[in-house]
Amino acid sequence: HDLLTEKIAIDCEMMRSNIGQVLGRVSVINYEGVIIFDTFVCYPEPITAYLVELLRNRIVIGHDIQKDLTVISMDLPSHIARLYDLFRLPTQVTFDIKIRDTQRCRKYLQFANAGAYQGPSLKNLALKVLGRPIK
Repeated sequence: HDLLTEKIAIDCEMMRSNIGQVLGRVSVINYEGVIIFDTFVCYPEPITAYLVELLRNRIVIGHDIQKDLTVISMDLPSHIARLYDLFRLPTQVTFDIKIRDTQRCRKYLQFANAGAYQGPSLKNLALKVLGRPIK
């Protein structure tokens, strides 16, 4: 049973600090819902390299996922280049990530609140698509 399935989901939780909003928790699950990675972030803990390996060559699913990838500093091409230089790898590192954002998916736009600019909320999707209320 391979934990790293082709499709995985990521979610980042933010927290308030004395320097503003910062990353507080990162969770990654596989297609079957098994937890692959779940950690509270203690600054300046370097989690990006580990996450790059988890996300590499996968379909990554999330809600408003670009915000999550941005908050964990996933400027992937430059990060991969830095890893390549740092470890002086003999061959070029390949990295292919496909993103599926539930907030921007066309078939879910019907679940957005009237006048909503950004698409449906995760709360609406969970209730209307999955039949499960969330907070």
